[in-house]
Amino acid sequence: MNNQIRGEYILVNHELTLSSSFDQLVFTEGTRIYEVIRVIQGVCLFLEDHLERLSQSAKLAYIYLPVSVEELRNRLAGLVVINKITEGNFRLELLTCENKTQLAAWFIQHEYPTEDDYSRGVRLSLFKAERSNPNAKIVHANLREQINQFIAEKNIYEALLVNNEKNVTEGSRSNFFLIRNNELFTAPTHEILEGITRKVLLRICSQNQILFHEKSINADELQQFEAAFITGTSPKILPVCSIDKLNFSPQHPMLHHLMQLYNNAINKYIKSQS
Repeated sequence: MNNQIRGEYILVNHELTLSSSFDQLVFTEGTRIYEVIRVIQGVCLFLEDHLERLSQSAKLAYIYLPVSVEELRNRLAGLVVINKITEGNFRLELLTCENKTQLAAWFIQHEYPTEDDYSRGVRLSLFKAERSNPNAKIVHANLREQINQFIAEKNIYEALLVNNEKNVTEGSRSNFFLIRNNELFTAPTHEILEGITRKVLLRICSQNQILFHEKSINADELQQFEAAFITGTSPKILPVCSIDKLNFSPQHPMLHHLMQLYNNAINKYIKSQS
């Protein structure tokens, strides 16, 4: 695990400690709930939304959050400052094993889309899978391993999950949107793990009178749409150029309008924290 850690310090429960002690201090077994939070200009982006989702996931998994949200905010701010990392991602995990609960956070290696990815769009493929508890962000190691292998074999950016009703729900690490007639379509919230980027984007749409529909989209209906994109902590809003053999417009005007609005929201949030 240490080769995946950035920075000299990690947070374990209430203490900042050397990252070299990770393997001795952090649980590896049991149930693991997690968040991946992006840091831009030293600011933990949309932190309140992440911590709200962490608390919700903990309730759904019947795990007690051992610190208050306010204390956790302060500890995470300290983690950013002591590591002197102003750009990157850190992982926040709530772990439980043998009736013991632990909270840990550490900076991780990250990979962001290239300028070419944003310009030309990325390739996706459909993957039949369904999360057992979609609203809780819980580690499912076996499913993750299967999807990673699928992505590598297909040489694609992301896998889109398709449930037993043949509805396209979400990406394996992202949320999924379609565009038609300048209106957005995305799976119902109860069917997916609602990403923070998705949540912020829908908030932006409401503020800017952009129509969006939360409805189930069957895989056979994908060809009816003009553009597609995924959202997530690392990709932000990322255009899609193809899903298997179907092609989409990565330069769709509405898509690029949304990308600009989201970047504006990021800048506004960063300014609000300074």
